[in-house]
Amino acid sequence: MFNLVTAALQLLVVGAISVFEFNRRSVSIFFWAMLLVIFSLPHFASVLLGNAVYNNATLTMSSLFVIGFSVVYELGRRVHLRERHPKVKLPPIEIDEAEIEYGISERVAIVAFVLLCIGMLLFSSRIAVDSGGSSWGAIYQAQSEAGISVATFAPYIFPALCGAIAVSIMKRQWPAVFLLCAATLVYLLISRNRIIALTIVIPILFLIVTKHKRLTGGQATLYILLAILIVFFVYALLVFRHAGTLEAFVRNYDLNSFISEVFANIFSNEGELGLRNIFYYFVENGNSFAGFNEGASYIRILFFWLPGSLSSGVKPDDFAITMASAYLGLPYNNVYSVHPTFFGDAFANFNYFGVLLGLLWAAVFNIVDVWLGRMSSHRKTYCISAIGFCLIIIGRGSVYNGCVMAIVALLIVKLLDSLNAFKRVSAD
Repeated sequence: MFNLVTAALQLLVVGAISVFEFNRRSVSIFFWAMLLVIFSLPHFASVLLGNAVYNNATLTMSSLFVIGFSVVYELGRRVHLRERHPKVKLPPIEIDEAEIEYGISERVAIVAFVLLCIGMLLFSSRIAVDSGGSSWGAIYQAQSEAGISVATFAPYIFPALCGAIAVSIMKRQWPAVFLLCAATLVYLLISRNRIIALTIVIPILFLIVTKHKRLTGGQATLYILLAILIVFFVYALLVFRHAGTLEAFVRNYDLNSFISEVFANIFSNEGELGLRNIFYYFVENGNSFAGFNEGASYIRILFFWLPGSLSSGVKPDDFAITMASAYLGLPYNNVYSVHPTFFGDAFANFNYFGVLLGLLWAAVFNIVDVWLGRMSSHRKTYCISAIGFCLIIIGRGSVYNGCVMAIVALLIVKLLDSLNAFKRVSAD
């Protein structure tokens, strides 16, 4: 019974913080909504229906860790938010559409997205000629062997420029919306890289959130339906990726069998909704693995600018690979990586002291919210889209990648903003 109570309590706490952040108009809503979907809801369902792999003590301690982190986080948020910053124009996630102009940033985004699309088409065509098919595995291997390819730049350009979709929708520039979305979808279907779907999803979610000042029951229902649709789409991409080549997919699936396979994957406790199992594994084994409890993810973020080959051991190795070595029982692994949700990453880095990371992330969002509140609406649209994109990745457990992508994407947004400013000065 205590197991079920703690599972219900963590769901209540994470759900409540999600509502609080929505009503605060904070960009952190993307982070907490992701945690709600990828951990809290499936964790509660797992406890309620019974988990055949992990014992009740493991599930209870996982719940308590999440509760501890969430409470510490909320305390950190409330201490800072007692007073409104005097220079804040609008709440962080609200914009004034009258300030937004369609211009050079959106044209740059169209060119960049189309070039990425063409680059991936040419890259996959070469693979198809060399290996007889452009499956996800063949593309992934070719990217690894190539070192630098179109896929090297995509994880930074897509989040940095996806705000162009939101701007184009607001200004009713439908040809631009079509080109941006079509280029993104073509790249997505060829690469099978599911995070690219966020390029379209995040700007649309941003536009919906900006229209709703406070969360009501009807709006909550809408967001639940959107979450279900997004989960289905993510698993559909997973099935498509595992099918191999496009020819194999068409040969092996019709519409009914494809939908059935998608639902089978959703309820299989694998994929995105099964990432929490890695967290359970770490809890059950007391984090007794080489490289754990050392804060490697966060030390690595501090030295993101320093190439590993030049760090003389100061910058830790990729902790996602370290976690995979522990979870898969492959001590000499240097290829496979895992992401155990944000909570699992926090636990693997600091054990139960990871709950104190709530203060760090509260401080981060306090600063980011004030920064966004002082920003022009046009630039804010790009920044929120980029940050929201990366927060989904961080919530999934890829903390280092998400943070580095956010830093690079925001630098690109800053560059575009400078180009816009230069154009305005030149016009005057």
